[in-house]
Amino acid sequence: MTARPILLLLSLGWLAACAPEPAGPPSVLLFVMDTVRADAVSAYGEVEGTTPVTDALAAEGLRYTRAYAESPWTLPSHATLFSGLGPGEHGVTWRSTRAPDDLVMLAERMREAGWATYGYSENAWISEYFNMAQGFDGFEFRGAPEGSTPAEERIAEWLAPLPDDQPVFVFVNVIDAHIPYRIRDENPHLPRGVTLAAAQSIPQQIDHYLCVGQGRVRELAILRGLYHGEVRAADAKLGLVLEALERAGRRDHLITIVTSDHGEALGEHGLFGHQFSVREPLLRVPLVVHGLGTRPEVLDEPVRLADVVPSLLAWTGQQEAAGLPGRPLPTARRGDPAPRPIVAEFQDPRAPGSEDWVSQRARRRLEQTRARCGRGWRVYGDMRALVRLPHKLIWYERYLPELYDLEADPAERDDLAAREPAILAEMLSELQFQPAPGARAVARGDAPTPPPGLRRSLESLGYIDAGSPVREPAD
Repeated sequence: MTARPILLLLSLGWLAACAPEPAGPPSVLLFVMDTVRADAVSAYGEVEGTTPVTDALAAEGLRYTRAYAESPWTLPSHATLFSGLGPGEHGVTWRSTRAPDDLVMLAERMREAGWATYGYSENAWISEYFNMAQGFDGFEFRGAPEGSTPAEERIAEWLAPLPDDQPVFVFVNVIDAHIPYRIRDENPHLPRGVTLAAAQSIPQQIDHYLCVGQGRVRELAILRGLYHGEVRAADAKLGLVLEALERAGRRDHLITIVTSDHGEALGEHGLFGHQFSVREPLLRVPLVVHGLGTRPEVLDEPVRLADVVPSLLAWTGQQEAAGLPGRPLPTARRGDPAPRPIVAEFQDPRAPGSEDWVSQRARRRLEQTRARCGRGWRVYGDMRALVRLPHKLIWYERYLPELYDLEADPAERDDLAAREPAILAEMLSELQFQPAPGARAVARGDAPTPPPGLRRSLESLGYIDAGSPVREPAD
């Protein structure tokens, strides 16, 4: 680690202790480390040294041990994070990739309440093309982060002309932890004895590992090390963004939320990547909140990304928004609160009869990815999960449902469906009353011209196929 992030870590506690009581509304940083599962963050205790900046924030703030994304992939999950609605309520899915114009996004709420708003995205899904920039005064999609102006520099430029007393809302998405993983000169997370040349030789195509079972143990161990190295790189970017805000005088009165849009399967259950599943490695995400002035806490109450919007509205003194299913995140232990349902879903991208070019190419790419998978792998059809601790139900469109006790079996290895028919029936009945994927019919505006590199970025991330003749707009 360089000297600057180390100084940042040392200064976090000093600033909190020595800064005068701030006046006026707080600024907000919402930082998304794309594709980071909760157990990849070292503050969660299962790995060491991946996220020192996030760990420092967690030590002074709030860390939620059971935070859930409501979708296992980027676009619907960010639509939830921005709108406060679940995928079945906002309607952004594989079959309808452009966010509805009538969704009220978090940046719109913040701007209307007086915050200046800025967004920086390294992920092509989070761009104007998919209508995800609603409400931002300034928004940039950077399709090739290694060759682009870094987020911290662009944020500093944007902040420079603003009045000192102007509260700001800043959103950043970084995609270091998304395949393809970079082979970095230093990566302490690779298995012992693995050289950079050996790491370079490992295939990173998802279909090389999907539905293979136990046949790729060494390769998966190396990929896990590469993945953890990329999580470390994402965390370092968080440190640089916080430094930029500090230099601009925005650090003292700042609420920082660090989370992810979804996790990643790294061989569990024969899965790899973040499609075709609603299992825990894809849904459990880190969630750390810093700057509320509360005592540090580790909170085990289940929460979800849909809770971020009502939380920020409450923490910034805004009126509660009607119609949002989430609720403000707890900031202290509440004894034994009644468990509430958390629903997540994956919608299979089969053709609905009318597809745009993105949906069509995404469907073809995903079909190619799972071509080797037989029926027993359970990677086809819609899937939904209902978490009501201690139990989790997984409903499949094409297979029998599964039931797990997450407290006794967090790895989801022991299916209780046949042994607990009463619990299974109760949870299946409850799931029927939750909004289904695509239940919301909305009017969608015309898609703008794709930003430069959007197709190439989606191809490089493995979301769309790279070839065939599909009618689509030119860059």
